[in-house]
Amino acid sequence: PAIITAGMSTDIPLASNAQVPTFQIQNRPVPQGEPEPQSSVYMASENYFRTLGIPLLQGRTFDKTDHAQAPQVVIINQTLARQHWPDEEPLGKRILLSGMPGGWRTIVGVVGDVKDKGLKDQAGAASYVPMLQAPVYQIQLFVQTTTPPMQVVPDIRSIVRSLDSE
Repeated sequence: PAIITAGMSTDIPLASNAQVPTFQIQNRPVPQGEPEPQSSVYMASENYFRTLGIPLLQGRTFDKTDHAQAPQVVIINQTLARQHWPDEEPLGKRILLSGMPGGWRTIVGVVGDVKDKGLKDQAGAASYVPMLQAPVYQIQLFVQTTTPPMQVVPDIRSIVRSLDSE
């Protein structure tokens, strides 16, 4: 009962080791001789943005319908939106993230920037893929509580153990 919300991601803000692959924008070839654009990529659960207080600026966040058999989606941060769609709406546009399963992904949301490397660094371009569409083997759990956080650790451990004893 002390847990307000919980979310998961592959990385921790301010201490990220996220992949930074290239990506393509559908119907927008990269001019010859120019590098392909890059974006940090994070896998995130449906309550990740709410739990960390990352504001939704446009569109929507992930939900349970964003599973592996559903159309592939992505949420981008405002830096990526500003860099590649400065004068147009990014929602509904499609990108292909190198090395990610699922093919072309439709942008369904734009969220605020998060400093992922440190407080002194500017936020870079970031893309978020639903965990249900790109399963991962290691996750970080974020929990917002009404009590001191360490008080809920035994309950969280018990819940996780009941889901997967290994």
